[in-house]
Order: sequence, then C-alpha cells, then structure tokens
Amino acid sequence: MNERELEVAGITEPGLRKAYLHCSELLKAQAKARGSGTQIRFMFPVEKRPYFEVFFAFITYLDDIVDVRDHSVEVRAKRLDEWETLFSAALKDELPGKPSSRDEESDSALAQAFVHLMRTWELPLDEVPAWLEAQRTALLTTEYQTAEDLESFIDTVTLMPAYWANPMLGAIGGDADEACRHATTSFQLIDFMWDLREDLGVGRLYLPLDHLARFDLDRETVEAQLETGRISASLRALMAFEAKLARQHLEQGRAWPGKLHRTSRTFVEWELAANEMRLEEMEKSDFEHLSPRFKPGTSFKAGVLKRTFGDIARAIHINRTTGRDRVPHPIR
Repeated sequence: MNERELEVAGITEPGLRKAYLHCSELLKAQAKARGSGTQIRFMFPVEKRPYFEVFFAFITYLDDIVDVRDHSVEVRAKRLDEWETLFSAALKDELPGKPSSRDEESDSALAQAFVHLMRTWELPLDEVPAWLEAQRTALLTTEYQTAEDLESFIDTVTLMPAYWANPMLGAIGGDADEACRHATTSFQLIDFMWDLREDLGVGRLYLPLDHLARFDLDRETVEAQLETGRISASLRALMAFEAKLARQHLEQGRAWPGKLHRTSRTFVEWELAANEMRLEEMEKSDFEHLSPRFKPGTSFKAGVLKRTFGDIARAIHINRTTGRDRVPHPIR
C-alpha cells in the first residue's frame, strides 16, 4: 500500500491513512510468516487495494490470535477480548490516543481501519461480534462430532467474511452469495484436507468424527497413522470421500466469477484454480501428502506460480483497459 493508492481510494484523513499503512505492514509480516507474498493485491484496481489489504489483514490477524501455537488458550482468548474492546471503541470513535504496547498499537490500527472499511462499503458491522464469538468457540473446540457441527463453523468463521467481501468484489445479482458459499466452502474443505497433519499437531481435527466412523476410523487411529507415515487404505478412502465433497462444492462455485464485476473476476478465478490444483495434487498422489516425508512436486509449485503471476498480469491489463467503468464504492 502506498500514499497514491490511499489517495485514489479516497482515504485522506492523516490518522486513518496511518492506520491503513500499519495494516499493510501487518499483512506483509503475516505473509512472510506463512512463506507467501502479497502480490495478489495487484489483481485489484488501485482504488480497491487499500480496502482489500485491510480486509485480508483483519482475517489473518484474528486467525493468528486464535491459532498461534506459542500461547495458551487462555492467553489467546484474552487477546481476542482485547481486540474486540478496541473494535468497540473504534465504533464510537473512542480509541486510546497513545497505545500502551505494540499489540495495542496494531489492535487499534486494525480496528480503526476495519471499521472505516465496513462503513465505507456499507457492510454489516453488527455481524462482527457474532463472528468473533464464533472464533471464541473455535478456539475451545478440538474436534467436531458430526458434519452438521462442522457446518456451523464454516457458516460463521468461514462464510461470514466471504459474504462481507462480495460487495467489494462488485457482486452482480442476488445469487452471488450462493455461488460464493459453494466456492468458499470448497476452499475451506480443501484446507482441512491439506492441513490435516498440521492441524492435528496443534490438537485440532477438522474432519467430522462421523465421517471417520464411515471408514472404521477414529481420531486416535488417524493420529497414529500420521505419526508413523503408514497411511492405510481406510484413511485414503476417507480422504477420497472428503475430496469428492470438496469437488462438488467447487463445481457449484464455478459460477461465482460470472456474478462479479469484471475487475474482480480474475481474483476469484485464481482462487478457484489454485484450490483445484491443491485438490488434484492430493488426489494424484493418493493422499501421500499425509506422510511426514511428502513434499509437493516441483511441477505443482511451478504450476501455482505460473497461474498466479499470469493472473496478476491479466488482472492488471483488465483494470487498465476498463478505465472508469468500475463499481464505485459508496463514498466516491
């Protein structure tokens, strides 16, 4: 994010600009910690980039509070409460003048910028406390008994922010949320499969226990197999079952880009393609990604990079040639 982008986005108040720039630095740090970059920001028109950077910073920052391994559940819950306190203060324009710590400085900047973003795009600020409460529930949950239990997690933690993003993406038509629901659900299910080993390492299982039982598996058996790297036919069958569910949602979510303004379609098309590539990589290896010795093939990595930078170039071209025919945000 830079001063020109803030200017084009209509963000002129000095304190607010400082908050947005702080969020940009947070996002860079979060991307570096994940071994990724922030290049996808260039898929958006210049006037939308600051808003999407703050949006992504909000999601990853709060997820990090909930998921950070180095802190106890009690500490993480306290940090979530601290952020919500500053969010409530930002709603009333009553943020503290001088932060007392680095965490409070970041919490304040994110709260201020996020509230401004939600107001600018006329998004439902009253839904944010429910999303935070769902994060608290997720913080205390280590497994889900049924598919319906897991669905409640997806409906709140995963889908609420996706629905908030839809107007910023220039959603066209009333059925854009339905296409968004299927696509985003598929992304989350693919994440659960891809990160199964990592999630279990921090004590969380995101495959419902009733799905495990279909294949005569339980949590302890899955954990033992992942520890030894001896992946049974039953576990591979379970993963194939989960992959089929994810692909069903993915297929229904392919309509999403067509329901968005053309300056946003490339980003969603990239998300769909990148997640399908992960799904195909797991299926092609017969779910060997569960083994501790597994490393994604060079062709997979190269394919993802090629698709990413190709789509960035395509989006930049679309945004340059689209000119002023864009979906304006409410303050423009």
